Amino acid sequence: MSGIEEWPQADGAVWHVLPYRDGQLVLTGKGQELLEDRPEVIEHFSAYERRMLGGIALEGVTDIETRSFVASGARSSVYDMAPGVVVKEAIKEGSPVGVLQRMDRLFNIIETDVPRWIDMPHQYGVVVARSLSKDLIFQQKIDSGITVEWVLRPELCADYQREAVEREFGEVPESERELIGQAFDASRRVLSQAIEKNGENPRSYLTDFHEGNMLIERLRTPVASHRHKMWIIDQ
Repeated sequence: MSGIEEWPQADGAVWHVLPYRDGQLVLTGKGQELLEDRPEVIEHFSAYERRMLGGIALEGVTDIETRSFVASGARSSVYDMAPGVVVKEAIKEGSPVGVLQRMDRLFNIIETDVPRWIDMPHQYGVVVARSLSKDLIFQQKIDSGITVEWVLRPELCADYQREAVEREFGEVPESERELIGQAFDASRRVLSQAIEKNGENPRSYLTDFHEGNMLIERLRTPVASHRHKMWIIDQ
């Protein structure tokens, strides 16, 4: 790819910045690794872009080239782009690159100082362009895509969310809901301690910590006595 500029980060990582339309594509270290290992992702992005600009988004469709719907929140919607990769189309507000820097720093803290029952999806990069109505944030897809909120508070969920829980978890007994609630509460304490250990303020990194921003998977083999894995997102 031509026109690549290197952008050193405070932690020693070097990001890549590429021109995109009337804006930029910023790639983290994980994003660079993704394109090196799977160059076909660029073709998937081109197909995704055509469907996005054409306003094509099909709910419940599994063909990755259809920009199929995954989930939505108050300020963004998530769509499949390529196997293992999703795009979050986020309302333009603040600095998406600054958010990416914060998320990448939190990812590194979790990698080094947090037990493996808590994790975070890889942050691959972001596209920011004046001609686009939304910012595009590229992330690792977590298979289930189910949040703690969907499991604990089905009465607040849309039909597709309840159906996803039923498909992945089946009937969730009250005893398991209690364990999940306890694990969620514990995850905040563990994350805060790790952030402080690295000389940072947890309030600067856990900026939107709630049940809807924590994905959950059942573990076949418990990790540190935990039967579920938590994936923190959207901080």
